[in-house]
Amino acid sequence: MADPQDLLPLPSVQALKSQSAKGLVDFDQQQTDPDINIDPARCFPVRIRSVAGRGRGYFAARDIAKGETVFMAVPLAYTINEDWVKNICWWCFTYNPRKTHPVGAVDNRAPIGLAGHPQKSSVPYKGVFCSTECKQKAVLAHGGQIRWHSYVALLSAIDGEVRAFKGRQNRPAPKQRPDYTTKQQLSNRVHCLAAPDTSLSTFADAPTVLDDNICAAAVVSWDIDFDPDDLSDEQLRDWISRVWDIIIARKLFRQHIPDSSQRELARLIANAMCLEDATTTDAVPQNWQVLVLSLEGAECDFAPPSTLSHVRNNEVDYLRSKLRKLHSEPLDYDVPSPQTPATIVPIRLPHQPTADQIEQSQWGTAVFKAVTSAYMLLAQAWRCTAKTHTLGKLTHERFRAVYYREMANSFGIWENAGDDVALLQYVSDSATEQHAQPKGAESEWLGFLIYSTAVYFNHSCAPNVRKIRKQRTMHFISCRDIAQDEELFITYGSVIEPGTERRNRLQEHFFFECTCDRCLAEASQCLDLVPNDSKVGKE
Repeated sequence: MADPQDLLPLPSVQALKSQSAKGLVDFDQQQTDPDINIDPARCFPVRIRSVAGRGRGYFAARDIAKGETVFMAVPLAYTINEDWVKNICWWCFTYNPRKTHPVGAVDNRAPIGLAGHPQKSSVPYKGVFCSTECKQKAVLAHGGQIRWHSYVALLSAIDGEVRAFKGRQNRPAPKQRPDYTTKQQLSNRVHCLAAPDTSLSTFADAPTVLDDNICAAAVVSWDIDFDPDDLSDEQLRDWISRVWDIIIARKLFRQHIPDSSQRELARLIANAMCLEDATTTDAVPQNWQVLVLSLEGAECDFAPPSTLSHVRNNEVDYLRSKLRKLHSEPLDYDVPSPQTPATIVPIRLPHQPTADQIEQSQWGTAVFKAVTSAYMLLAQAWRCTAKTHTLGKLTHERFRAVYYREMANSFGIWENAGDDVALLQYVSDSATEQHAQPKGAESEWLGFLIYSTAVYFNHSCAPNVRKIRKQRTMHFISCRDIAQDEELFITYGSVIEPGTERRNRLQEHFFFECTCDRCLAEASQCLDLVPNDSKVGKE
């Protein structure tokens, strides 16, 4: 999903051709173009338009025939499933479940560290490539050998931190030393504790009863809270930043072992940040839309990290969604029954949260525990790697900027078409409602990628565009004939489930209520099935 912020419209192809080698076209002139018109003979037959309630979306710039490629996207960042890290090429994502690819991520000699000096690496990362050409492209994308080795060392450090953490968790508790305290020593200790200490005059003179004003102020400061729905997104974003500051300062949730999904997210963010550090601002266009729709697939193998800023940040949406889910769940001590329904307690948040509130509350665990564990894993690995390798600065603001943009905006790497196979059956046989996935459509999940240039494809449960990955490039192909000015839709996941399940999944994972034509039609059919006597008084 794209960020609904206003972006500069794309100039025409003639303007692109006439731009000088020193810079881009005049942005003031671009503001006069109502739409983003693309020459279909040269680029993709799409344009970007504003959509009420949904930010922006891709629209057909001309009539599009069934089976035509309407768009191609290259990844900004990616991560590989750690179970298949030796069987997937890091660049073209070629998958071989029976054989390890021949080219390693680093040479057998010691990796290069600061100022080009060799550094020891006891456990190099297990990443592989299918060919030296793929490895050379990956090294070039990261800015050369030194930064590439820094990135590989960071991945190795992440794995090392996980192993060390698991070792500490599995280590047996130290045996308690026997207490050889004699009865006389124990008696002396009890006597010292019982005897009043008159040397502390400040405490001796202290009042035994607290002032009423102090008590009232303490109660007020503790009880000040708010309903998240009463605050704007910007106010909630500031509140989230304060919570993060407390979590990092007090090292909350540090004892939580990151699971495989959190470890993969840490690697994905490491990939995005290392690519961002390696990319010079002079080498990539500053106008994102000029880049998006002027690429012709083979001319570029990766999207510049600057394009990530145009992907929607879902941090506030994620907070609201989690709190809404907690609000709808009954308390643990409630036993619902027909006579005594479950108690629903609204979730309110403290204006000035404390460490105890964050660590012990339902909202603290649900919203912050997993993501802060992934951050602390990456931060510790980052600190260890930065001692001997070239890395930029890691802050929780920078981490969150990638993490919450990846959320609901990444694409899975599958062994085959996966959900798109089921989509093809739905499109071809939707009238019969036979949505079972064909035999042989099972697919192995290999990882996920961020296609930042594809964020303007909105969702529909009856899409007119399907997606197929060919190595690094994601191809978007029309499922049927599409008329000019018609919006282009893809599906966010499978569309073969019943309508209620689809909408619940979209609400939980993508933070929006689906109102596509298919969902509206299914809802209308459900209303038609309701008996007439149940509708009395509801109109």
